[in-house]
Amino acid sequence: VNNPEENGHITAFTLKDPEKRNWLLKALQAEGVQAREHYRPLHLSPYAQENLAPPSSLPVTEHVSKSLVRLPAHPELTEIQLNKQFQALEKVYSHLIKKE
Repeated sequence: VNNPEENGHITAFTLKDPEKRNWLLKALQAEGVQAREHYRPLHLSPYAQENLAPPSSLPVTEHVSKSLVRLPAHPELTEIQLNKQFQALEKVYSHLIKKE
């Protein structure tokens, strides 16, 4: 079923504290989940810095960039793989909130 309000190619979320993102990525990867960072602000790209006059800072954009976690999402993802992601998140989440 096609739902125009769903984004079917990315599963992502942000953390309140971007300082915890790298720990979470490593923890999920250790559990076999290909979690990644995703968004890099364009105003900080080498091209923008060399060829444009980007703003020196976009605090909200930079915060989102530093706190975003992307999980695998694609049509070939099996139910077993999805369950593995959920189990890994459940396992590492309790350790993540203890870090707060």
